[in-house]
Amino acid sequence: MESRRSITMLMLIACLVLFGFASPALKSEPVTISFSYWGSAHEHEIWTEVLEAFADHHPDIHIDPLYVTGSYSSKMRVMIAAGTAPDVMNWEDKLGLPLVPTGAFMDLKPLMEKDPSFQRQAYYPITLEDFQFKGQQWALPWDFITTCLIYNKDLFDGVGVGHPPYPWQDDHWNWQSFIETAKKLTIDKDGDGTPDQWGFPNTYSWSRWRLWVWQNGGLDWEPTGTRSLLTSEPTVSALQFIADMTHLHRISPTQTQINQLGGELKMFTEQRVGMATAAAYNLPYFRDNYTFRWDLAAFARGPVRNASPLIPDGVTISSQTKHVDEAWELVKFIIGLNAQRIMAERGYRISPRRDVLAKFITPLTPQREEVWIEAVDHGILTNYTTEWTNIEVDTIRPAIQGLLNGLYSARQMVEQINPKIESLLGQAETRFAR
Repeated sequence: MESRRSITMLMLIACLVLFGFASPALKSEPVTISFSYWGSAHEHEIWTEVLEAFADHHPDIHIDPLYVTGSYSSKMRVMIAAGTAPDVMNWEDKLGLPLVPTGAFMDLKPLMEKDPSFQRQAYYPITLEDFQFKGQQWALPWDFITTCLIYNKDLFDGVGVGHPPYPWQDDHWNWQSFIETAKKLTIDKDGDGTPDQWGFPNTYSWSRWRLWVWQNGGLDWEPTGTRSLLTSEPTVSALQFIADMTHLHRISPTQTQINQLGGELKMFTEQRVGMATAAAYNLPYFRDNYTFRWDLAAFARGPVRNASPLIPDGVTISSQTKHVDEAWELVKFIIGLNAQRIMAERGYRISPRRDVLAKFITPLTPQREEVWIEAVDHGILTNYTTEWTNIEVDTIRPAIQGLLNGLYSARQMVEQINPKIESLLGQAETRFAR
């Protein structure tokens, strides 16, 4: 009996020794995945903090960050073509969409559906819609941008003009009252016949011209991209309203003059304009650099409705990745509660999560940051196409810049470019299936 006990004890000790020495060998090394992103120095600091928080929660996954300070989309395209794409990538919606039909990104929809921890209802539906393409979910939103007016309270008070209202529902703040207010802010201080202070810098932006068109009930093209709507009456009359700001009402310099003055943001910073368009990502700059009194307000309501461009940024997984599960964990973390709180508390953009939005508001400041959040109720997605560069950048942008420089009327402009737009739309795809 004693012999059996000894043998049993020796076997037990042998097992303990075996597994004691074997267990370290069973531990696998952390999986390394790469992650690419862009941004200012301030944004880079925030992403570093987000990745450090991810490391705390996922010690088994090592992140190799790729911070791109130059042309992000160009670098990513080169890496994708070379087969060296980062496992996880941030992408702008309009720049990433043309790559979706090529299979550059994973469809995240199956991962979302089989993961019980993913809560679709936590996000504004419109921010998810932006990254859908013919039934696929090619990215998920980690932020979004709305725009509103920023105005100089000192300049308003200096000419005795009432401040624009905060509520988006105020029908008294409309195109007519906007023009009247901007005229009072436009002043020739030295009497040389040229204003030294302007009401509003009327500059080209792919989201800006659409804002006025949407407010007038117009569109750029049909949802599926099958037909251009640039020559439709609501669109043409809105484009003419844009031109009239500069050449009829004279509340703005020409596009060329705005460029010579350093652009819209510099003009506002130097107090050359009373009002300008503001996006939430500029908030840290506003707070750090403005010594004059300023605040935020809703856009003036258009003849048909109010509108604000809603512009999400997304995070996606490369179809080249060999570490799908680990990449999905990083995507979920970036759009999850912890990372979104970090971004919100640092005053960085607007979270697509409903439960984080309140963090963006800073009660101790005199400004009404909630105007950006309330804009969601009036937010409209731009209907991007896979021919975005050819259509918008190469064709529409120079045409509208010419309109703002007084080279032609809105009707003349659209008649001139519409045949080319129609041709390009014939080759293009939008997120809507034809």
